Amino acid sequence: TEPVQVPVTEEAPAAAVSLAPTEPVQVPVTEEAPAAAVSLAPTEPVQVPVTEEAPAAAVSPAPMEPAAQVPTEGMETSPPPVAAASEPARTVEEPAASVEYPNQGQVVASMDASTYSYVQVENNGRQFWLAGNHATVQVGETIHWNRFSVMKNFFSRTLNRTFDEILFVDAILPGAAPPPPVAFQAKVVERLPTSSYVYLQVEGGAWLAAPMNTVQVGQTITWTGGAVMRDFDSKELQRTFPEVLFVGSVTVIP
Repeated sequence: TEPVQVPVTEEAPAAAVSLAPTEPVQVPVTEEAPAAAVSLAPTEPVQVPVTEEAPAAAVSPAPMEPAAQVPTEGMETSPPPVAAASEPARTVEEPAASVEYPNQGQVVASMDASTYSYVQVENNGRQFWLAGNHATVQVGETIHWNRFSVMKNFFSRTLNRTFDEILFVDAILPGAAPPPPVAFQAKVVERLPTSSYVYLQVEGGAWLAAPMNTVQVGQTITWTGGAVMRDFDSKELQRTFPEVLFVGSVTVIP
């Protein structure tokens, strides 16, 4: 009725009842897992380190605040891109000759941006800016240009500057603008139409070739400039003109 007692001797201590190998198992200890970490049941609670960057209150998960919005009020913004080479691309229109802007001026200031030159000029007391392909100019020098387009509120990223109004010109040329071509006028005495040109002989015997038009014999016309062609052979007319002046257009004087 009494419990059976297992005799314990010095040769076989109680700890030796275990079937574990006689040599103790060594648990590797590294810098990441120090010897103190071998214990599987720490008696003290694990402490979460608290630093200045992560205060204790921040240990618990909390909703994140939305990213701060960068204020844009008062900052310059770039208008939609329009020309460019290395400068923003841009659209250059070809308006008719403008009475608002001249085509020459005296250089007041200039600055280069990539392959473009920005030049401030003065004409009859009025100052304005223009931009064109790179050109070397001097303050006080007179320059001129031909075709141009006016752009308002143009922002140059290279210069980090907005121009209220600026002329984009076909070229920045030295010296004053040449005088406008002289207009000629004469009465038509003969008209020879072809598929694309009308050959008009005017008083004095000169021949003109102009794009198809409705000019009639007896009307007075004007024209400017032109390219002279000598010994010109018209296959449609089967005729050779000793000299003919090809013009861009003719205008009838009422």
